[in-house]
Amino acid sequence: MKRKAPFLAQAAGSSMDTLVDLVERIWAAVLAVCCYLPPEEVPMLDATPQPLARRLDCPRLVMMVDDHPLRVNTGDGVTGVDHVRHVLESLHAGVGADEVAVTRDGGQWLATVRATLDAFVSQGDDGSGHRAVCERVYTSLRRRLKARDIALRGLWRVWLEKEFRCLFAGLRLKHASAKKCLVLDLDRTLWFRSFEPIPNADFVAVLRMTYSKLQTTIYVSLRPGVHYLLQTLAIYYDLVVFTASDKKFTDLLIDEMDTKANIQYRLYRDACSLHEEVGTLISYLQAPTRRMY
Repeated sequence: MKRKAPFLAQAAGSSMDTLVDLVERIWAAVLAVCCYLPPEEVPMLDATPQPLARRLDCPRLVMMVDDHPLRVNTGDGVTGVDHVRHVLESLHAGVGADEVAVTRDGGQWLATVRATLDAFVSQGDDGSGHRAVCERVYTSLRRRLKARDIALRGLWRVWLEKEFRCLFAGLRLKHASAKKCLVLDLDRTLWFRSFEPIPNADFVAVLRMTYSKLQTTIYVSLRPGVHYLLQTLAIYYDLVVFTASDKKFTDLLIDEMDTKANIQYRLYRDACSLHEEVGTLISYLQAPTRRMY
């Protein structure tokens, strides 16, 4: 029986090494595509497993947070008119800080509307007339902005539009009055979030403050099936989320979770009550939920 020549054996061994190397590279590429891991991060079979190894495909989102002290809504009320009052109070404070420019007519308009809203609230309205009042104020305010009686620059205009957009979110629902209202807890119910890295985060939010220039990172893990849950419930209920969290750290995160706007209204820390004995914030649902609209 003839033996293979030495150079043929070497060539066969070299070809086998090349084939093995090719297979390893293909397998690494498959893992990278299916598991969203870069090839250099794919662990070898004999490597020690890392219990806290996190998914590397997790989206990292940069969000700008307006933390200006005059533009943060810190009101106690949850009714529509209360919301508008706080918006006008912020505009008035902006005028005093020379950040909002007004003409004489614009200043008189602000003072008159604020006094009118104060009188409206003092009458103890049951909430039924809030929608009409809010829409009249918003329409009148837009006229003042168009006439330049009130001049807003940059983030002030963005903030104003967002406040009224949130306010009217529940007012223009087609069948809002025919539906029951379902209030959902947020943290540890619809999602889990942490300032520390977590292994199963669905997205990472980098919040950059526009005023203080501070930055914080929040890791968010959504409850499995939360999108289907919200979409299904929204057919039968007007959905409200109630959380004791700060609005400025939570609002944009809800936008990312609820991309189809199934949640009609959001209640934050300013709508909670302090339980003095325990020293914690409690989400009391004492007032009729429809007053939020």
